Amino acid sequence: MSTGLRKPSRLQVQTAWLVACLIAGVLESQFWLHHGRPGWMFPWWGPPAALGGAALWALVAPAGARMDRFWALVIGALATDAAVLITIAAADFGRGEHQVGRLALAVLLLACCLLLLMLPPAGRPPAQRLTGLDNALRAVETDEAPMNVMMLWQLRPGPGGDSTTAPLDVDRLRRHVADRLDALPAFRSRVVAVPFGLSQPVYVLDPAFSVADHIDEHVLPPPGTAEALDAYCADQAGRRLDSRRPLWRLTLVHGLQDGRQAVLLTIHHCVADGFALLNTIRILLGEMGSDVGSAPQPGRAPRIGQLVGEGLAHQARTARRLPALLRTSRTVAAAAKAETAASPIVPPDPKDTPFCILNEDSAGRRTFARTSLAIPDLMRVKEAAGVTINEVVLSLVAEALRAYLSARDCLPTRSLVVSVPFGLDRAGAAPRTFGNRVAFLTTTLATDVADPWERLITIGAVTARAKQLLVAGGPELIGEWLDQIPPPLLDAILRRQRRNERRTPTARSNIIVSHLRVVRPTGSLAGVPIEGGYVVGPANGGSTGPIVVLTSYPDRLLVSVASSEAGIGEPREFLDGLHRALAELLVLAAVRTAVGTPVPDLDVAGAHIETRSRTAASMEQV
Repeated sequence: MSTGLRKPSRLQVQTAWLVACLIAGVLESQFWLHHGRPGWMFPWWGPPAALGGAALWALVAPAGARMDRFWALVIGALATDAAVLITIAAADFGRGEHQVGRLALAVLLLACCLLLLMLPPAGRPPAQRLTGLDNALRAVETDEAPMNVMMLWQLRPGPGGDSTTAPLDVDRLRRHVADRLDALPAFRSRVVAVPFGLSQPVYVLDPAFSVADHIDEHVLPPPGTAEALDAYCADQAGRRLDSRRPLWRLTLVHGLQDGRQAVLLTIHHCVADGFALLNTIRILLGEMGSDVGSAPQPGRAPRIGQLVGEGLAHQARTARRLPALLRTSRTVAAAAKAETAASPIVPPDPKDTPFCILNEDSAGRRTFARTSLAIPDLMRVKEAAGVTINEVVLSLVAEALRAYLSARDCLPTRSLVVSVPFGLDRAGAAPRTFGNRVAFLTTTLATDVADPWERLITIGAVTARAKQLLVAGGPELIGEWLDQIPPPLLDAILRRQRRNERRTPTARSNIIVSHLRVVRPTGSLAGVPIEGGYVVGPANGGSTGPIVVLTSYPDRLLVSVASSEAGIGEPREFLDGLHRALAELLVLAAVRTAVGTPVPDLDVAGAHIETRSRTAASMEQV
């Protein structure tokens, strides 16, 4: 039976609470003054006491309501204090104590002004903010290890003289990019830190932005070989971007053999991961109208008070998610523990990584080289072994590293460990051009296994298991925990980690292998045909370790390797090792296909097949 009474809305409850606090403040100050106590003392001890009481009262609230109760009591305490200030000011004026009354009103006016400064102007949305993961990628950067993501593609100007076939010039490139800036908000925005590191940095429009400051040209010395272009890319990978400007640059390279040109795009990793980079490239290389229509636009530069106010509000909203995050983390940890015990296959932990020359810190030059592999060849090995293309590539990397390190008598007895980035964007997610949504899978390269086919099957089994454990462990949780860490605390953690690594050299992985799939390759830039694009990865987690990036097209897999000179100082030798390893696997795959035994009789083979079938439904392959 209905009583005819309607439950009050949340806004009505909050309004009633504020009115009650104001009335309580007036009554409390009247009682205070009635007993002859100095009313101006209340504002000094009242708010701290109220905040302490709010914290204690919130602790006894139900788990899901603690932060709501805490902030309600904080706002109530501030409202009560405002009422007290107004009341004692009126009382002081009534007693003729104009100086004390003015002081009380001045304090109230100052508080109101600070509050107004912290609020955004009407119609201005809050500034677009970096996530905790974005800021972490910004914080790990050092002068020796810039966190730059780069993409290199070569142009094929035709022999004609019209605008569609003539070589590209820098002015035409600048106009081409300028026409697409509305779809690339990060290109016009610089990253601004919040004062005192109260929250994550924000994107704001650069008032001095000029596209000419970010697009230049370079001429290679004759004869303009591929090796000279690689050396130039390595040099650019070792140069930090200017943090006072939007974090990108575009270079048109002239002087290649056969009249070709190249374009090198550099973006800071805090701005874009692989998924965002490919969308950015699609816009730059596409026709007008192929932009990301839902791209959020950055706001104009906020005042310092607004940065502080919005930063505190953002950090408060983030803190409100902490109880739920703790509960989720406990649940996920229990599920991951149970999942770990369900199989005899145990993927390596980052602490299992053997330290070797690949991880030695180096202030020397960067190295870079590139090659390509035929997709049909990789598919033949994949089908014969019952693994994925990515696992075939991991086995090629393992064999190339075995040969490279063995030639220098530096191959560890324990297996090398690889870190593989996973994109967390769901299928059908709206395209984005900035931000990072990635998790990192740690798996083995089985470099302690001598037989190449057995190594391939071992890598497949362990990697499939590692993917399953990554899903069970909640790959998004690391990013959510990073959101909770204020920048100063993160900087302190990273400084301590670097000090520890200098005392005791350690590594979380020996190499990074990343795979980007080009879904819709575009054929030209400003009307000039292109020849695919090589992605150059950033430093390995802020160190100078090597990174291999794969960019797949329908018929070929473009491969690039970037490293410090101390790690892979001869990248061409490493890439030649990839081709030799693929040729060897092709011979073994042909033999096994001919005799009808695609999977060898190994202890891990059965677990590998079972694990893969269980994993396929929960996570896409890299």
